[in-house]
Amino acid sequence: MADRQQFSEQDPRHHTTKLKRMLHDVGEYAREDASKISDASAQAVFETVAEVTGALETTISHLEQRHEQAFR
Repeated sequence: MADRQQFSEQDPRHHTTKLKRMLHDVGEYAREDASKISDASAQAVFETVAEVTGALETTISHLEQRHEQAFR
C-alpha cells in the first residue's frame, strides 16, 4: 500500500490509504475469528463483516484509480 505521507492532506489518497488499511485489518480479524466461533449465527455475522469490509476496500481502490464511472 502507498504511504499516505506521499500525498498532500487535500488529496483523498492521503486519507484513503489509512482507511483501506483499517478496513483490511478488520476484515482479516473477522475472517480469522469466524473460524474460532462455534455459534453459526455469529460465524455468519463475522463472515459478512469480512465480505463488506473487503467490498469497501475495493470501492476505495476504484475511487483512487477512478475506475468507476460515478467517480469520473
